[in-house]
Amino acid sequence: MIIKPYQEEKRFARATFDTSFKHIMKEKDIQLSFLNAFTKRGDIVGVEPYPTSVPILRVKGMEETQRHMDFACRIKDGDIFIVEVQIERHNHWNARAFYYASSVYSQQLKQGDDWSSMRYVIGINILDYDSNTLPPGEVEKLYMMTDVLHPKERLPFLMIHQIELPRVKLDLVEEGPKKQWLKILKESVSMENIPEDFDPVLKKALSLLDLGAWRGEIMKKYEFEKFNRDDYSIVFQEQFDKGREEGRREAFNRDDYSIVFQEQFDKGIEKGREEGIEKGREEGIEKGREEGREEGREEGREEGREEGREEGILRGKQEIAINLLQGQRPMSDIIKYTGLSEADILKLTEHNS
Repeated sequence: MIIKPYQEEKRFARATFDTSFKHIMKEKDIQLSFLNAFTKRGDIVGVEPYPTSVPILRVKGMEETQRHMDFACRIKDGDIFIVEVQIERHNHWNARAFYYASSVYSQQLKQGDDWSSMRYVIGINILDYDSNTLPPGEVEKLYMMTDVLHPKERLPFLMIHQIELPRVKLDLVEEGPKKQWLKILKESVSMENIPEDFDPVLKKALSLLDLGAWRGEIMKKYEFEKFNRDDYSIVFQEQFDKGREEGRREAFNRDDYSIVFQEQFDKGIEKGREEGIEKGREEGIEKGREEGREEGREEGREEGREEGREEGILRGKQEIAINLLQGQRPMSDIIKYTGLSEADILKLTEHNS
């Protein structure tokens, strides 16, 4: 983003400067043209000045003078319009715009008036910067109190209509006074002649911006305002560049941190993997030992059971042999029925004699 000092005028003053805008809005026919172009009514036929001011404010340690609107009027049906042109980006513009409009709304009643005297207050803001809050292709905002639970319910007593000039694409705007007004507000400094197809009132408005006809006090005010705006642009650019550089450093630091974090994270994974393997190895060994011990115990038990069975069988055969010997059965029969050898049977005879 590059913030440049304002373009040099070819013939006409910059329409969005306070000096320029207030100069052309002194004419009633131009006032009517502007209001009909930027409102949905299109049938406003009478206007009268409406004196307005907001309380004295203190901003960043400096006291502002009493603030008057760029243009304020009451139309024939009683509703009040206040118009503000803002050329520089303002961090709290919406709060400021609402403050101006609500101040005018709250000052309507005088002693002895009743509530039926209250009229609508409509603020029109011409913003010569992009708020970066609108969807692509959108250029306007309309603020109004709305019941969020029942969106069709609205309080239209206080409305703020905003147009962001940098977002306006003139080739997409319908032909008519509104397009001509937008061309003046956006491109007056680059225009060299008054277009032939302009509405007569818009031709008059543009002719009032002809710097060749400006003399004395109005020219001094314009040059002073231009100087201050260019100085603001330079300071703003310096601050923007400084903020961008700080942002880059922060981004670098974040990237550097990310690299270090990733390295440590990877090291942690590797260490965790090694510890996990070691722990798994130890647990596996221990489990193997336990399973080995269990298997050993089970084999011992099985071997014991087997030995017990064999001893029991042998003892049973020996008891049968002894009984057969006592019955004086032949040796051949005892060997046949017990499966014992003759030597084992003779030992039983010796043991029991």
